[in-house]
Amino acid sequence: MLARFQLSGWSWARSLVVALCVGALAGHPALAQPAPGEDERTSEPFDPHQQQEQPTRDAQPATPPAAKPPAPARPAQPRLPPATDHPGHAYFVRAADAVRQARAFSYHLSIRGTGSLGSRSSTTEADLWLVRASPAVLPGWHVRAKGSTTSGFGGTVAFDVAWLESTVEWVDTEAKKVIERTLPEARKAKPVASAGLARFDELTNAQPFKKELEASDYAIEERAQVGGVECDVVLATVNNGRLRVRWWLGVEDHLPRKSEALLSGADAGSRINELTRLRAGQKREEIAPADLRVPIPEGFTEDRVVPAAKPAVVPPTPENHEPGGLAPSKAPADVATAKPSAPQLRMAPEFELTNAAGTKVSLATLRGKVAIAEFAGTWSLGVGEARRDFQALLDRYKGQALVGVSFAVRERSKDAAIDEYRQGGFTFDLLLEADTVAKSFGVSGFPSYALIGPEGELLKGPAPYRAGVSMEGLADAINAALAKLGTASVPDAPPPKEVDGPASPASGAPASGAKPDTRP
Repeated sequence: MLARFQLSGWSWARSLVVALCVGALAGHPALAQPAPGEDERTSEPFDPHQQQEQPTRDAQPATPPAAKPPAPARPAQPRLPPATDHPGHAYFVRAADAVRQARAFSYHLSIRGTGSLGSRSSTTEADLWLVRASPAVLPGWHVRAKGSTTSGFGGTVAFDVAWLESTVEWVDTEAKKVIERTLPEARKAKPVASAGLARFDELTNAQPFKKELEASDYAIEERAQVGGVECDVVLATVNNGRLRVRWWLGVEDHLPRKSEALLSGADAGSRINELTRLRAGQKREEIAPADLRVPIPEGFTEDRVVPAAKPAVVPPTPENHEPGGLAPSKAPADVATAKPSAPQLRMAPEFELTNAAGTKVSLATLRGKVAIAEFAGTWSLGVGEARRDFQALLDRYKGQALVGVSFAVRERSKDAAIDEYRQGGFTFDLLLEADTVAKSFGVSGFPSYALIGPEGELLKGPAPYRAGVSMEGLADAINAALAKLGTASVPDAPPPKEVDGPASPASGAPASGAKPDTRP
């Protein structure tokens, strides 16, 4: 991922907000989004009390308003069946197979918006190199992105970032350094956050085109060229009819060349991701190792803090062991025989907040259960879809030791947040005034999700929401955590006799082998 422009406070964050949240709808990583009413010149959250007039000495105390009756719950929207018999479905089957077979990619990526959305969203131009590998910060991939992001407000952030096996390295032009840190530390850096927008997730997902393969409808359009490549054009209706995405898929190789997420309402317009100069390799060696690392510019220094390497386990090498003979019963004296120490758990920050019913909820009250934590506000773009997916995941594990909590962040009004929560008919708990808690968790985008274990350990995240990806990723971690508690099965799954075989772990299915619940 290629100018340097220094922004202050929330100006930089606001420049990425729309691209970020639309990226979540289309399968892109998200970044932080400022709340409505927040001053661009300061990072302090919006304070509604500063907007109110102060009463005079003679003013009479105002009569407290009458309590509002709970709003009726919205009925759940029935799930639309996937149109697997439609000819358009076959295009995405071929595209998913082509992505899974590739071991390396390189391409140029352009991201832009159109319509009213385009006037406020950022644009990105970047070159990317990707190699499939099992030990990596990103799931199964080593990635380098070099480019720049220009906000709707005119600021540009350049980046050159590489996601390695256990760390991330990037160029800091202000400090004139190449920095390397673990992912939790790296994601706070502006270049890393900007480079995150340039990842085209359909090429790296464990289940490429998952939403499109479950689309409720398709429309096959006329072929068109993208970057000189002849493409089939297919429009898919995804997310239970709430979003339409148009795809340009190569006629010969079936790989994606362009996507366009079509939005309506207040943010009418589209979000376009276009790939040019795409090269797909069947071998990892087709991408040079130097292309996957950030070069050190002239005059720059290095600042690297990386995890200590684990000592290699050297098998015994007997001095007098002849071919075909037995190994000696005693290992050499210099081979360590001590058992490795257990890994240190990362604990979730302590908190105590009040929920919508006025009850105190803390990290201690969640102990003994697995908890999905949401960090969001009613102002967050895409929060409606994210919460429906969140609730559907909780429903999948109904009756088990899994609970959900939503930390309300930067809300102007507690009453408004409670009303919207009750209208949704959600079963997760809403915890109010959670700005400080979100900061202590290191949340970098809204909405974001994390998984807390039964001992208060942080098992996953927090990570920004990505449609069709986030909840399935949480499901794998939930299965493992519930298995330790002895509650890994899904109550409403079909009886075991109907199961033909264990489900693939990547599908988010229960570890017990039960068929997955396919509700949204």
